[in-house]
Amino acid sequence: MANNAEVLRQYPRGFLGTNVDSAGIDTANVAVETLYAQYIKNNIATCTPEFRHSILKVALNAFGTKDFSDWFLTQPKSPSYGDMHERFLIDTLRFIETGRRDLSLESWSILLKKTTERVSSKLNVKITRDFFGIYNDLASLSKAERNVQLTDVIQNWCSQPGGL
Repeated sequence: MANNAEVLRQYPRGFLGTNVDSAGIDTANVAVETLYAQYIKNNIATCTPEFRHSILKVALNAFGTKDFSDWFLTQPKSPSYGDMHERFLIDTLRFIETGRRDLSLESWSILLKKTTERVSSKLNVKITRDFFGIYNDLASLSKAERNVQLTDVIQNWCSQPGGL
């Protein structure tokens, strides 16, 4: 996927995801938005195994890949990738690993906007290497020992307190 950023949907907040027939579609993923709205309302149903299953099912489609490391490394190729996107990605890796965020999802939701101010990716190498379990060559994620499969990452994400 890392070489196919041009065939991915660009979501309204600037991230790339689900493969589409026509590149550059700029619409929200209704299923993701619905699940997020339920979560924000602190709906009791969000604590059920069925809700978690829905998250996994929707995420597998929304990310557009089964390989989380590919998705992660593709994000800087988004035409709307900016400094806040990069900070969000690093904060999300930290959350998946530790259960702690610098900012709440609600705050990130406000801060993440499409931007035309491109930034050169300076993904925090230490956090990224620690997350993916690589310590030699960041560009060679095929040798990553952990957190590569999207299903594993989502399960780790959801297992954190407040991780949906």
